[in-house]
Amino acid sequence: MPPNSSASTEAVYLHDINLRTLDTKVLDVQPLSSLSEDDRALFKQSAEDDHVLTTESTIFYPQGGGQPSDVGTITSRSKEGENTTKTTFTVSSVRHGGGASSSTPSILHCGSFSPPSSTFPPGSTVTQEIDSATRDLHSRIHSAGHILGLAVAALSIPGIDEGTRAMHFPSSAFVDFSGLIDGRWKDAIQAKVDEMVKQEIPIEIRVMGFREAGERCRIGPAEMGFKEGDEVRVVEVVGWGAYPCGGTHVRHTGEVGEIGVRRISRQKGRTKISYEVR
Repeated sequence: MPPNSSASTEAVYLHDINLRTLDTKVLDVQPLSSLSEDDRALFKQSAEDDHVLTTESTIFYPQGGGQPSDVGTITSRSKEGENTTKTTFTVSSVRHGGGASSSTPSILHCGSFSPPSSTFPPGSTVTQEIDSATRDLHSRIHSAGHILGLAVAALSIPGIDEGTRAMHFPSSAFVDFSGLIDGRWKDAIQAKVDEMVKQEIPIEIRVMGFREAGERCRIGPAEMGFKEGDEVRVVEVVGWGAYPCGGTHVRHTGEVGEIGVRRISRQKGRTKISYEVR
């Protein structure tokens, strides 16, 4: 049985990435085991007795665009007489239900209740709270990937074009490029990345039309699945370049901290540059 798919979830994190708590209403709660096979497949690492929760709005970032999901808690308090009961839903993973491009996308929060026998009635008010340390780390890693891509572009390495593949997970972050980058460029790339971090360049998020995004971004919105008439969320390192992006980011390059260019790997006409934040 699918979650309540007749209503979409307002993705608050898209326009307010600094919000860490949010009061919202519950749309639906279901055991993970009752979901469709496609939706269950989104939560391969979850326990069999986990539940999936949908809400009217959310600050939880769902995994996508190479960035892992937020984690945190969703809580409610109910009072009976002089007794107050607290119910906590620990969110272990978050995904787009029905696909990220669905016309009425729901955002699925997977996790477990405490006490285990408790639940949230549909329509009840709950408080979402994301884990700030995890969000901050993911934002730093994602922004670092943009900085790395723009640093390579600034060096004008012959025959190199940025691809659409990137991974912003801790310990496995990389940016993919079309063309072969010789290992001798590693020091120059590191120096350019260091320069950008030191300058504390503003990172701005805007929503714009498909054509404007195509003119401003290094990767065209069509390559990212957008089509004519769509609005496109664009993340720009001011003065250096922009990308279509739905992820979370820091406010300026200095907040990323130290970026280490770890390795340059080349295979079948493509280059993968692995990196880390420290």
